[in-house]
Amino acid sequence: MGDRKLILAVALSGLVVVFFGIVLPMITGQKAPGKDKGGETPVARGGGGDADRGPAGDAEPTIGESREVDEPGEAAGHEADDALASGVSTGSRLSTSWYEATLSSAGGVIASWILKGPRYVHDTAAGKTVPIDMVRLTPGARPRAHLAFRATWPGGEIPTGLEYETRGGKDGKIVFTARTDEWAVERTFRSLDTPYEIETVTKLTNVSGAKLDVTPRVSVRLYRKIEASAGILGFLKPVREKLEGICSLDGDLKRQDLKKVQSKGGLDRLGNIDYVGVADHYFLSALVPAWDLLPGGDGGGSARPEARCRVTADTAGVITGTLDFGKTEVADGETIVMPARAFIGPKEYETLKAVGLGSAIDYGWFGSLARFLYVLLRTFQGWTGNWAIAIILLTITVKLVLLPLTHWSFKSMQKMQGLKPLIDDLNRKYPEPEDRDKKSKELMRLYATHKINPFIGCFPMLLQMPIWIALYRMLAASVELYRTPLFLWIKDM
Repeated sequence: MGDRKLILAVALSGLVVVFFGIVLPMITGQKAPGKDKGGETPVARGGGGDADRGPAGDAEPTIGESREVDEPGEAAGHEADDALASGVSTGSRLSTSWYEATLSSAGGVIASWILKGPRYVHDTAAGKTVPIDMVRLTPGARPRAHLAFRATWPGGEIPTGLEYETRGGKDGKIVFTARTDEWAVERTFRSLDTPYEIETVTKLTNVSGAKLDVTPRVSVRLYRKIEASAGILGFLKPVREKLEGICSLDGDLKRQDLKKVQSKGGLDRLGNIDYVGVADHYFLSALVPAWDLLPGGDGGGSARPEARCRVTADTAGVITGTLDFGKTEVADGETIVMPARAFIGPKEYETLKAVGLGSAIDYGWFGSLARFLYVLLRTFQGWTGNWAIAIILLTITVKLVLLPLTHWSFKSMQKMQGLKPLIDDLNRKYPEPEDRDKKSKELMRLYATHKINPFIGCFPMLLQMPIWIALYRMLAASVELYRTPLFLWIKDM
């Protein structure tokens, strides 16, 4: 009987793992997106038109809709990447306590974003240790421009590789200016006092002598060489090896990993966009509409303009997140403003939460429980000053909380063990296969007489599964443990 109980427990545990790790993520991934009311202002009057459509002339999504798109022009052929790779540009620097950024006159983009701090480093193939550059997340790889600006209108475009003139750089602000036959462009970048953030405001002035319908957009791009297989779904997936695009619309977050973006075309959402970003397991590049920077803007409620967020990818594995400010009719001499803040750095939960990006960390299905465990972990780390000891204390705490369930399971097993002589008698009394039904009835009567539920011993183990899954996902997603030494030769937890 003991062997049967063990087999049953293992089988039930396996079913729980399969359900929460594979079946449930597949079901929830098909959830219909929520609706959104959207807004309209002179800066962003709509979700796009002919200038925004892909090569096939895709129809525009309705407000709040999330749909799959296929716009290879958005993900491929980025002129700013080409300009950075060629090295033909002048650079200006912005430096804070958290990063040192180099901005290029070729495209008016971020050409380098070096994270400061001893933990945020890479090991190169040559065995050297170098600081992490968010523009080249894989050391030695081709640069992927951040905050590239592009504008399109019927019959023309402002390419992402436009050459700009530069001024500033000593007061935490850099201004790029350029002029085409149709537009005067001004891009202002300003460092902020908040960790890993930068503010960018782009102004477009129509100098064409005619009215133009323009669609401006800003993007972030990410590439990281993936060494391992992407694994399977859910919490069983090897979480360190992934790239993904994310888009939050009015609090409803959608995310797609690189493989899904490449196969299904990505995301295209229209409405009150919270942010759009691209990320690997530990690091995030995100764009947040900064409506509060508009004249008279308060950044919330019905005053928020309507925008679009897009996530696309090319066959080379470069994933792009685009903040689309919508199709806008601009009269000759009129100026429109596109404000945004960018977060480019590690996915530290408290830091992200402070700037409204806490949902960007993927804690899995039991996210709320994982965040609670993270708070406990940070509390223990604050007391001890050591992450390893904090993890040990957290594990002990979880075990103590689950002790009543463990005790309940143990008592049930003891009761079952006490019935073993009676169960053995039944097995001897009904040894033949044709007596199986009689034996089952006698066995159920025996359980009822002694008030024992044979399955109750497995139930406490099932109740514990979500807690241990949440603990695993929380620890796996915590960048605070990135390159944090444990002891002796273990330099990275």
